[in-house]
Amino acid sequence: MKYFIISVFVIFVSHFVQAQFRKQVVMQFSITQSYCGGAAPTEGVLNNLKNKPPFAFKTIYVHKGEKCIDSLKTDSLGSVAKKFRKGKYNLFLPYKHFKTVPFGENKEFDMVCMEKEWKVADATLEVNCSSKVLVNKRIGHEFCSWQYNCLKERHIPPLAPKQN
Repeated sequence: MKYFIISVFVIFVSHFVQAQFRKQVVMQFSITQSYCGGAAPTEGVLNNLKNKPPFAFKTIYVHKGEKCIDSLKTDSLGSVAKKFRKGKYNLFLPYKHFKTVPFGENKEFDMVCMEKEWKVADATLEVNCSSKVLVNKRIGHEFCSWQYNCLKERHIPPLAPKQN
């Protein structure tokens, strides 16, 4: 009985200590877009591209090293809050986590190239005792269909001269 009480106490203390080393991290993501037309964009089109709606109700997968440790779901404002332990984390979009292609079918992509692409994090998060650093590379950005890496064929629209 004595050992049982001691082991329960040790488990409680270790859980309490681990909880103390977690830092609340709040991240907010918005949708950004590339201009995909061939002709030079009008002022109205450029203003529309500046509008950044929230990256709402999307799932982001958290990896530490090669292992997925959690998934995060953004709310209606594109925000997510989670307690993280000190360390470096990689954030991946679902197509990379599940090792699929971003759109279309596998035959449209070079799968050897995609294997390398799946390893590249869409964002990195580094949590220290006093701060957090989020470097967002792609989460929330909507690329043009021809801008994705590893496409076998790119159908880039022809450029038109800029109009006055």
